[in-house]
Amino acid sequence: MSEETAPPEVEKLWNQITKLEDERRFDGEPYPEDMAPFPDRLTGRTFFPGGDGLWRDDASLTSLKGPSTSPFPVGGIMFLANDWGTLRGFESIRRKGYSSMSTWRNLKQRLTAAGICGKVGFYTNAYLGIRTKKNAIDSLDWSDDKKFREFCGEFLRFQLETMRPCLLVVLGQSAKEMVCLTLTEIPELAAWKSRKLSSLGAEESIRVVEWRGRKLVVHVTSHPYSDIKKDEAAKAAEAERAERLKQAWETAKSR
Repeated sequence: MSEETAPPEVEKLWNQITKLEDERRFDGEPYPEDMAPFPDRLTGRTFFPGGDGLWRDDASLTSLKGPSTSPFPVGGIMFLANDWGTLRGFESIRRKGYSSMSTWRNLKQRLTAAGICGKVGFYTNAYLGIRTKKNAIDSLDWSDDKKFREFCGEFLRFQLETMRPCLLVVLGQSAKEMVCLTLTEIPELAAWKSRKLSSLGAEESIRVVEWRGRKLVVHVTSHPYSDIKKDEAAKAAEAERAERLKQAWETAKSR
């Protein structure tokens, strides 16, 4: 276990995960089959709960050592992906001592194009635990596992309550379904349920809602892993995604 000190809000989130895992709701285990608790915490830039989920500048990307200089961004942007990935990937990053994931590179390009500072974001996942099987790029949808979905849904609500973001950016189809099935008290999100991301127009992808007495902008978009520049059409699509993100952030800041 790293002795690095994380902001109190991040420690609060990790402590809540431990409490949920200790309930052993899945036939006496912390997680359902093929999922497990994290063996440790990475200290470089990586999505929560594998690490602290805080931004680190490019100069620190080649090392997993040292705390982030970014405070926990209460009231900022929560970037919500599906799940962290695999135990094999976790061990590989820990052995190498650095992470060079395309997700981060592609997400940074979107943020730069949208004129958003990465420090205003908390980078996290909808589903808890780490995969013990499958590959990180395999598309896994846990929405049909009602028990696990509700387990993780409890923590998703806890994350939102802790951070109180003004903008929630939902990354990918599976994370979208999780949000729709968890935040059922927000009627504006019902139109997204079971729809493919490609079917959502620019205006449909951004919703201004109210949650727990607070205004919240919710924006659904593709996962950054899919941003691979191949041709002019792909570049145009990336530019459009960045523009939608910019619009969502400006809408969130104006409220």
